[in-house]
Amino acid sequence: MLLFSWIRAWIQSWIRRLFAPAKRQERIAARKRAEDLFDVPGSTVIVRKDASTAEWDDRIGMARVANPRGKIWNTTGVIRSSSLLCNVEETIYLVEQGCLVLTLQGRTMDLHEVLELLGVEKNGCSMDAYNVYSHFKALGYVVSRHNVDWTAKEELESIDRERDDHSSSSSLKLVFDVYAPNSQFRKTSPGVPLFSLCVSRTAPTKNQVNTLERGSKVPVKFATVQGGHVGIFSFTTVELPCLS
Repeated sequence: MLLFSWIRAWIQSWIRRLFAPAKRQERIAARKRAEDLFDVPGSTVIVRKDASTAEWDDRIGMARVANPRGKIWNTTGVIRSSSLLCNVEETIYLVEQGCLVLTLQGRTMDLHEVLELLGVEKNGCSMDAYNVYSHFKALGYVVSRHNVDWTAKEELESIDRERDDHSSSSSLKLVFDVYAPNSQFRKTSPGVPLFSLCVSRTAPTKNQVNTLERGSKVPVKFATVQGGHVGIFSFTTVELPCLS
């Protein structure tokens, strides 16, 4: 009987290891990626007294804001079915600024854990894209994901569709829409972006530039990150005179 109990316990342990939950595997991969990409001594931030709180929802890859405080929410987060949700880049930026306390299953996440969320592909944001996002936010611009509505009545359907659009890394695509700094900005009437941004580690080809510009209703700019520095550039067609 004792031998049978031991064998059953061993089999159950083996099955748990073999069929480990996908979430756990994602977190292990995310931790390794964060360790490769970031060096965060102490992983501490100074939290403001009026900081908001949010709970990270792994299922949708977004943070659910429980008590939004301050004017930052006029230009941050999307509204889905009356819920205020933050994409991963918005979440990390606010945590770094001390404006948001993020929890997971009731436990407060430190900065290193929050940064690890960039390593999960389904969250839809790379390290380079986050650096570009934080660059423009620090300058006062209003930044949203490209072609994502600020408000919508549906939650899961629209979130799944938007996440699929932004998590794919198979081709060069527009990542962010950038609006001019505006203290009167309203999510219900955001207006037209100044330009859309494509984040790329390499220079795009002429065909890629033409494809992105033809598919955009606003000017397109390209962003690259080298050594933590963000560079922004665009292309203009110039006709050179014939000298002969």
